[in-house]
Amino acid sequence: MSLSADAETVVEGGAAAYTVSVAGGTGAVPVAVTYGVSGTAAAGTHYTAPSGSLTLAAGATSGTIAIPTLTDAVLDGGETLVMTLTGASTTTGTVTADAAAAETTISDPGTVTVSLAADAVGGRGRRGHVHGGCCRGWCRAR
Repeated sequence: MSLSADAETVVEGGAAAYTVSVAGGTGAVPVAVTYGVSGTAAAGTHYTAPSGSLTLAAGATSGTIAIPTLTDAVLDGGETLVMTLTGASTTTGTVTADAAAAETTISDPGTVTVSLAADAVGGRGRRGHVHGGCCRGWCRAR
């Protein structure tokens, strides 16, 4: 049994998807797969917490775990989700699962451009100095 991320990056508001594959299929009985989620993303803030289990139907060769991500309106460089298989079993026993992990980055939906421009303070007065309010306008009055 193996695990892979369908995409390395998902935009906030999308879904992170992971594929669990079984070499040769599950056989005549369903397989219950358990998994855990870790990383820098926080459940409830960055994604909707998943159930932690996936059942593959009898004869299936793969199944998908989808984790909806949430839009947090903060441009923070993104967070990571790390999916790890923690076990697998059938009604007749335990299935060997690779100690597999797959990672997805939840990216921000946009970018922010910050620019800085200098504004001139005041203007030239009649006496030739730069007027910035220091003379309270007396140089302009003359």
